[in-house]
Amino acid sequence: MVPTSRRGDYRVDVREVALKGGESYAPNIVPGKSAESPLLRFVTGSDDLLMPPEGERLTAAEIGLLRAWIDQGAKWPDDVAGDLKDKSDWWSFRPLELAATPQGNPPTIDSFIRAKLNSLGLRPAAEADRRTLIRRLSFDLIGLPPTPDEVAKFVTDPDPKAYERLVDRLLESPRYGERWVRHWLDAAHFAETHGNDQDRIRENAWPYRDYLIQSLNADKPYGRFVQEQVAGDVLFPEDPQATVALGFLAAGPWDESSLKDIREDTLDRQIARYLDRDDMISTVINNVTSMTVQCARLSRPQVRSDLASGLLRAAGGLLGCRTRESNV
Repeated sequence: MVPTSRRGDYRVDVREVALKGGESYAPNIVPGKSAESPLLRFVTGSDDLLMPPEGERLTAAEIGLLRAWIDQGAKWPDDVAGDLKDKSDWWSFRPLELAATPQGNPPTIDSFIRAKLNSLGLRPAAEADRRTLIRRLSFDLIGLPPTPDEVAKFVTDPDPKAYERLVDRLLESPRYGERWVRHWLDAAHFAETHGNDQDRIRENAWPYRDYLIQSLNADKPYGRFVQEQVAGDVLFPEDPQATVALGFLAAGPWDESSLKDIREDTLDRQIARYLDRDDMISTVINNVTSMTVQCARLSRPQVRSDLASGLLRAAGGLLGCRTRESNV
C-alpha cells in the first residue's frame, strides 16, 4: 500500500497500526470479538465506510477467514509484524558525518578496510610484484598496457616512492580522462547518431565528449561539473565550455521522424516532445541523484503526489529546451 493512498491514517500491513491505529474507529480490530471490530463492518459493507473503497472486494470466504482470525484472538507473529520506519530516512539521504577513525590508525580508507578485516580475522593478500602492479595500474587508470620500457624502469627503480610516482604519472596522463569518461558517456547514453529509425549522424556531438575528457583530466569539482551540464549557459554565460556542457541534455536518442518530419500542430508531435523531455529529466535525475524518477509518470497524482509534482516541476524547467546542431 502506498502511504499517500491511505485514508484515516490506517493500514493493515503493520500490526501496531492494524490493531490500535486509525483516526476515527480505533481500535479497528478487537481480538476475540469480531462483532465489535469496525474493520469487519467495513469489509462486509455493513457500514458507510467501505474497504477497499475502490476495486475488487473481499470474497465471502476471505471475510470468513478474517472473522475467524479475529474471534480466535487475532494472533500476529512478531516476524511478520511490519514496522513504521520512515522510508525517506535512508542512509544516503542523511547529512554526512565524520566516522570515528579506527584506534591507532591514520584517517585513511585503508585504515577502515584493515580494521574490518581484523575484526573478521582476515588478512590482506600478499603484495603484488612490481611487474603486476604497473600492469594493473595502467589498465585500471588509462585502459592501456604499459610499454616494455615502462615496465623495466618501474621494476628496477630503487626509489621507495616509485609506486606513488607511477600513480601520479598515470593520473596526469591525458589517457586517464579518455578511459574514465566512458562511464559518464554511458550514463548519459551518449551517441554520435540520433538513434531511432533514421539514425542520422550528429556531426557536432564530439565537443561534448571532449569537454568531459578535459573536465576529468582537469580534476574539475563535481558540483561545477554538474552545474555546467544542467544549466551552464545560464550559470556561466562567460564560459563557452559551459555551453558545450549542455550536450548532456541532448546526448540521448532523438526521434527525428516525430520531432521534425510531422506537423507541429499534431498530437503525435506533442507526445514526441514530451517523451523527449522525459528522457532529459530521467537522465539528469538518474545520474545526479542516483535515484529513478520514471515511475512518477505512471503514478496517479492522488497516489504519489510527491513524485508527480516533482516530475512536473522538472518538466517545466526543460520544456523550453530545443535540440539542434550547432558549432560552438
